[in-house]
Amino acid sequence: MRVLWQMAADRKSTALKQLQGHMWRAAYILFQQYKQKTNISI
Repeated sequence: MRVLWQMAADRKSTALKQLQGHMWRAAYILFQQYKQKTNISI
């Protein structure tokens, strides 16, 4: 709940920035793996 509150308040905390970085990195890696399996080029 605290994370949602900070996001709603548009806080710029280090913890939120770090969480966002982890999420972006995980999504990037998953997308790269998906591209390899499906042979798509974007």
